[in-house]
Amino acid sequence: MMNIRIVDKALVVITELPQQPILSEFSKIADELFCAHFKGTIVFDLAISKGLTDRFVKAHFDGKSIDRSTLRVTSYKEIPKNVVINQNIFFSEHKDILGTSMLSKAEVQELTINLQI
Repeated sequence: MMNIRIVDKALVVITELPQQPILSEFSKIADELFCAHFKGTIVFDLAISKGLTDRFVKAHFDGKSIDRSTLRVTSYKEIPKNVVINQNIFFSEHKDILGTSMLSKAEVQELTINLQI
């Protein structure tokens, strides 16, 4: 199971969960987005496996498939502020997820305390 949240008709956020690497689940993600009639930008939040520095990856979904050529690591400064804040709130409300992540104690604290970017 993945955490998929459609922010608006052109932006979706997918949060990686423990033991479920998102980047190997593209066909399942594409199926779910196709069923939701979504077309636009995907923001993958890979904090639990990549840490906070390379946390966000963007890609384009054309309505049928994820365009792998558009995949790129993206600075949190390029992600809408409300998305970053909502992702931090998500992790604050699901601290159990962070216990199985590769994040250090300092990164977990930074992620769950800094709700305002």
